[in-house]
Amino acid sequence: MVKANGKKDWRIYQDFAQVLIRQAKDTYKGQKLRLDLDEMVYAFDCSTIELCLKLCPWAKFYHERGAIKMHTLMELRGHPNICSSDRKGSSQSKIQDKIPVEANSYYLMAKGYVKFDFLFPHFHLNNAFFVIRAKENMLYEVLDSREVDQFTGLFSDETIKLTRPLTSKKHPDPIRLVVYEDFSTNTVYRFLTNNFKIEAFNCC
Repeated sequence: MVKANGKKDWRIYQDFAQVLIRQAKDTYKGQKLRLDLDEMVYAFDCSTIELCLKLCPWAKFYHERGAIKMHTLMELRGHPNICSSDRKGSSQSKIQDKIPVEANSYYLMAKGYVKFDFLFPHFHLNNAFFVIRAKENMLYEVLDSREVDQFTGLFSDETIKLTRPLTSKKHPDPIRLVVYEDFSTNTVYRFLTNNFKIEAFNCC
C-alpha cells in the first residue's frame, strides 16, 4: 500500500480533498450558527499529520518523527478558505500572518495562536474580532466587571488591561475576558476577545 501510494499522482489527493470540501459545504448549507450572528465566523486551527520519513525525508518533525502541521482557516458552515503546512513544528503563531482579515468578521482560535503583537494590528485595528483562549500565565488588571448568569456556566465577564510590560505595549487597548465552566467536565475556560457587544455566552 505504501509503495502504491508513493507512485500515485499527488493531484489524485487534491481532487479527493475537493470532493470532501463540496460534501461539507452541502452538509452545512443554510444551517444557522448557534452564535446567532449575521457576520462571517471563521475557525483557525491545526492538525498534525504523520508521515513516513522513508518516503518523505523532508518532513522530519522531532524525535525522528515524520509529520507536518496543517493549519486551516474555515468558515463555520464548512468552507475552508486557506490551508498552510508547517513541516518543522514551529510555533502556531508564526502562521497567523497568512490569515486574510475581513472587517466585522469573527475569528475563533486556540490559545496556541495567542500573539498580542499580531492580534492588535491584524484584527483589532482592522475592525475584525478575535475570540481566543487565554494562556495561564497572562498578567492583567481588571478595569470593569459585568454581571453574569452563573447557572449557564459563566463565571465572570470582565474588561481587563494587560500588565506585563512587553504584552501591554503589544496590545495597549483593553480586552474582554470571559471565564466559563463546563459543568459536565468541571473544566474552566478563559476566553479573550476584542468585542464588547456580543453576549458573553457567545464567546464560549
